[in-house]
Amino acid sequence: MSSNPKVVSKVIFIIGIILLFVSLFMDWYYFQASDSEGNVVIIWSYHLFSDWQTTLPSHTFINELYRPKNASVPLIIPIIMIISLIIGVYGVITQDLEKKDHLSVLRKYAYTNVIVLFFAVFFILIFPSYYLISNELYYPFMSFNDVDLGVQFVYCMGTGYFMQIIAFILIFPYVLFYYQTIRTFEKTKQSPQGYIAQILDHVKEKIDLDRFIAEEKLILERSKSKPDKSHIQDNIKETEIDLIYHKFLESRKGS
Repeated sequence: MSSNPKVVSKVIFIIGIILLFVSLFMDWYYFQASDSEGNVVIIWSYHLFSDWQTTLPSHTFINELYRPKNASVPLIIPIIMIISLIIGVYGVITQDLEKKDHLSVLRKYAYTNVIVLFFAVFFILIFPSYYLISNELYYPFMSFNDVDLGVQFVYCMGTGYFMQIIAFILIFPYVLFYYQTIRTFEKTKQSPQGYIAQILDHVKEKIDLDRFIAEEKLILERSKSKPDKSHIQDNIKETEIDLIYHKFLESRKGS
């Protein structure tokens, strides 16, 4: 049984959104130093909501000496990102791109998805270059020996960062497709052909051909019996039209 491409793309997008959400609560960066015997003497990890953390006792002098400078991302950024993630998932689940009647609503969800994509780019590119390099923290990975201290330093991006990269790969195609589709719908409606079609959608009425034929038949019969044709249409009674109409329908059923 073949899978529905539309459903598959939505599932992939939602998986990417879930990864983005979980990544916000994972460690984003860490570095540590081990002595010649393999004992960890320095270890620090960065979390978006709790800044730098260490698993070593606070009284460890060398560990505190190497505590990184405050590189906290403003709290408002992950909060806005979480709100955008929730709205994006809700839009994908509840809205259908094939329904063009609610373009204004679909446009809002398209822009929300673009915001989510922007935040992913922020954490993948801007965060390392602005918050890490400025504090002399290497990325994505570096390891070297400090001969003077007799320890080996290891710098590495954390789980949250790599989850962001995977999530970006998963959500990017659907976000681009969603946005381009909305733009195409909007251009179609704004083009001369789309504008005319839109007007016709508003003014067109369902024409009852059978009733129209019945009325014309009655007019012809009246025209044969009355020479004054200028008042034929005005003298037609609704009840007579209905009578002819029903007889005409009955004759169609019998034929």
